[in-house]
Amino acid sequence: DDSGYESMKGRVNERIEKVFRPEFLNRLDDLIVFHHLTIENLKEVIDIELAKVRERLLERGLKLELTDESKKFLIKKGSDTDFGARPLRRALENYIEDPVSEELLKGEFEGKDTIQVDCKEVAGKKQLVFKGAVTEEPVVAGSSEEHDG
Repeated sequence: DDSGYESMKGRVNERIEKVFRPEFLNRLDDLIVFHHLTIENLKEVIDIELAKVRERLLERGLKLELTDESKKFLIKKGSDTDFGARPLRRALENYIEDPVSEELLKGEFEGKDTIQVDCKEVAGKKQLVFKGAVTEEPVVAGSSEEHDG
């Protein structure tokens, strides 16, 4: 809410006026107080960052689906109250992009149209699990309903 933000900004202004000299403060254009990102904000960041990965996978005829649990796993591994969502980018590389690339090179998703990512407990440790799936029925030549007439 705006009143909470203004109150926080006022308190921060009072504190910095006690710490910094007026000559320095006059060089600042504005003071911005950042809010901590919520879980929902971080999930949105994941979706935005994964849009690039999804685009590259779509060129190979693959979709990428993440469960809510897998997103929570990524948030836990890649969020930092001091740095916000910045570490999330690295977590996406380490836990999504790199493993998917390795599996693609091994041919693990051959004949599949979707890569499903879930978080499972394996040997007492949570980790992401990747599974190739066929979610759309392939269209067989000559079998469309138009010809049934």
